[in-house]
Order: sequence, then C-alpha cells, then structure tokens
Amino acid sequence: MKYFHPGIIPPQPPPQSGYFKRVLDWWNAFILEWKKQRNYQSCQTYNQPIKTIHLQLNTDLKSVVQVLWWVEQFLEYLPIPEAVLQQCKLATIEGFTNAVRHAHKNLPFETPIGLEITVFRAC
Repeated sequence: MKYFHPGIIPPQPPPQSGYFKRVLDWWNAFILEWKKQRNYQSCQTYNQPIKTIHLQLNTDLKSVVQVLWWVEQFLEYLPIPEAVLQQCKLATIEGFTNAVRHAHKNLPFETPIGLEITVFRAC
C-alpha cells in the first residue's frame, strides 16, 4: 500500500480489481487525512520512504495466514503507533481477501496477487 503525494498520478489498477481498488482508495484517503491532522505537509521528510516490501501469492484464501505474518514481521520493529499497526494489518488482510473473493473469483488458482507496503517517515 502506498501513499501518493498530491500531484503525482497513481498507476491505474487492472479492471478486475474493483473491490480491491475500493479498499486501497479508502486506505489512501485514511492516510491522507491522518497526515493532514498531524500537519505532515509542512514536514520536509514526510514523503521519504523508510522501507518498502513486496509479497506475491497465489489466489488462495488460505494464504491470509501468510499475509498476516508478512505484515507483522515487517511492521513489528518500525516506530508505528499500535492503533495504526492494527489498521495496517486489517487493511492488508481486507485487500487480499477481497482480491481473492471478488477480483480473482473466476481466475485460476495460479493467478498471482501482488501486495506492497511502503512505510514513510513521520515528522
């Protein structure tokens, strides 16, 4: 999941990812509002990523355990408030399960689902 800086047009998702796109849109709006409330726009380093990770899985709901483990391992040692950490886990799991159930509903098991998380510096 990414936060896109205003003025930069994010890449367009594939047409079959309507539900997943809605989750990402909600997540991006949440992050934008969260940063506005903390006046991140005045910070010079807010848009510098600390770390980005990627995960690719087959279209299988059983992989949600691996997704949760992946998120926890990545975010556990970063300076992220617990409430935000829990919301990140929820959004990632929701996005993955929605992609499996809806966007990939009639696609073969081998169809990959790509996940990406980027953490940015806080001011």
